[in-house]
Amino acid sequence: MFDQAPHEDQPLPFFETPIGTFYQVGYSIGEHFKTRIKNYLNRSDLPFQSIFLPFIRENPNCLDPWIQITSELFPHYMDEIRGLADGSNTPFEWIFALNMLNELRSKIQKHHQDLEEKLKTTQVPKVGGCSEVFVLSDSVSKGEKAIIAHNEDADKSMGEYAYIVKSRYSEKCNNALKSFTIVAYHYPGTLSGNTFGWNDHLIFGTNGKSPLNVLTDKGIPRCFINRSVYESESIEEALETLKKYATQSASGFSTNISTRYKVDIHEESAKIQSKRNQEATYQFYRMCNIELAPPLESNIYISMYNVPIGIEDDTNHEPIHYAHFNHYAHLKGVTEGNVPSSRRRYERSLSFKNICDEDGVRQFLGDTKDTEFPLFRRQQFPDKGKTLATMIANVGEKKIKIYVGNPKYEQPLYDIDLTQE
Repeated sequence: MFDQAPHEDQPLPFFETPIGTFYQVGYSIGEHFKTRIKNYLNRSDLPFQSIFLPFIRENPNCLDPWIQITSELFPHYMDEIRGLADGSNTPFEWIFALNMLNELRSKIQKHHQDLEEKLKTTQVPKVGGCSEVFVLSDSVSKGEKAIIAHNEDADKSMGEYAYIVKSRYSEKCNNALKSFTIVAYHYPGTLSGNTFGWNDHLIFGTNGKSPLNVLTDKGIPRCFINRSVYESESIEEALETLKKYATQSASGFSTNISTRYKVDIHEESAKIQSKRNQEATYQFYRMCNIELAPPLESNIYISMYNVPIGIEDDTNHEPIHYAHFNHYAHLKGVTEGNVPSSRRRYERSLSFKNICDEDGVRQFLGDTKDTEFPLFRRQQFPDKGKTLATMIANVGEKKIKIYVGNPKYEQPLYDIDLTQE
């Protein structure tokens, strides 16, 4: 599948783990990417050494509530983190902290009123990253279109140490053998789920959110909820997983999902017009966006939007694409922090009247016309984020392309045939 994978010293290397338990998979990733993980963690100019680690040392028990709740709810993921720590010869607390930086930052802000000035002097970015676009059409004249694509945005330093892993798990859970595979883009030392990836059934992209009201002293770090979604075999299962943990989520995010295969479409809002209110079974690719926020301001803490299946033809001029960013689009009643990049990317997206194929997706995600807050981000003032990688999953053609440069101009680093997995 990754026949021409870059070597370890090249951008975005790929690694396939041996089949193993959660601990063994974590250990093999940690051992293989030990240099990347340790180099990232030990850079004095980055926030882990200058902000997060000093706070942990000053407050040695600050991680305990999160360690307790994740150990209770996600013991296997904690095993994987222990494996990552042992394999990379890194303290467990450091790797655990890497998997809850959103929540740790909120806790630091709560305890240090002068953090904003401190952050400015150490150049910790408030990135507010990631863009998503879906293309979905069932047309007799133009053919079927099903694409989910994702720009992964963060501080540029994260991209310098990132990697892609095909993780192969096999472990006894509740007296049954559980075996599955996840392919995902990883930040150094982190679990899968926080960026983009896929399993045998679904393709995922995660967008960070910035609700002002978060659980700073308790709650589940969102990376663990994101990780649990990546084991889902259907959109229905992913939604139930999110509902299960939503009331305990410490921070906000949204999950974008596409099925890899055609499924029964039951939701009237998702069907093409000609198939609505009909009893006959209708099958097509299903895509959705699910937004989640800590339930502090409202009883409504999760919302699902089914991407409607359009019809691309010469007489219908309705768009067959849907774009999503880092502000809440359909979950109402959430007070958000300032996310100027997200709003500006959304405003720019409105000028794209109809994205109908892979080339249109590349033009969209590679757009830089807004020089301050472009869709393809360059971490140039005033924008604090950079587009580190782009995934374009052409579900209908069973192909995934991954770029580390602007997809509008660059060739993909990986061109993956999903039928060859």
